[in-house]
Amino acid sequence: MVETTTTAAKGRTRTGKTAAPDGDRVDAEAFAKKGREAYESLFQAGAEALSGNYDKLLSFNRQRMEETMKAFQDWDRMGEAGRKTAGAWLASARIATAGWARIADKMVGSVAASVESGVAASEKALECKDAAEWVDLQSREARRLTDAWLADGSALSEMTAETAAAAAAPLAERMNETVERWMKSAA
Repeated sequence: MVETTTTAAKGRTRTGKTAAPDGDRVDAEAFAKKGREAYESLFQAGAEALSGNYDKLLSFNRQRMEETMKAFQDWDRMGEAGRKTAGAWLASARIATAGWARIADKMVGSVAASVESGVAASEKALECKDAAEWVDLQSREARRLTDAWLADGSALSEMTAETAAAAAAPLAERMNETVERWMKSAA
């Protein structure tokens, strides 16, 4: 004999039988069987969906892996581009430093020559016998200094232009390489 007393859990009896919502009693084994069938049905549907999408999943993962590897190749290219750019800046700086050293040497030489010329002119001025000779000496010295400064200024301008062009060459070459690579990748 089965007792049908219900507990706090709605629809359950003490004997393991379950009351259906419509009041009919369903055996626990039949209920478990239906649960297993539903689970198996869901499992089968999931397995079919997974097997149908397995190739898509593999393809997706393969594509992601290829993109990741390509990104690392891009990092290598970017690293190489950075090294080349740093090398161009370094070459440019070395050229500019050497050029400015030559320009500084030229300026120091010009000033030294001017000082020596001034000292020599002062010694000659002390030997002048009259004002006319002194004015003539000063006039010649002023002309000589002006010619020397013009010649030195012209030489310094040429040296500066050559240094600037030579220092800009590695950077311009690097920029041209970069622009060409961009144009090829855009095409």
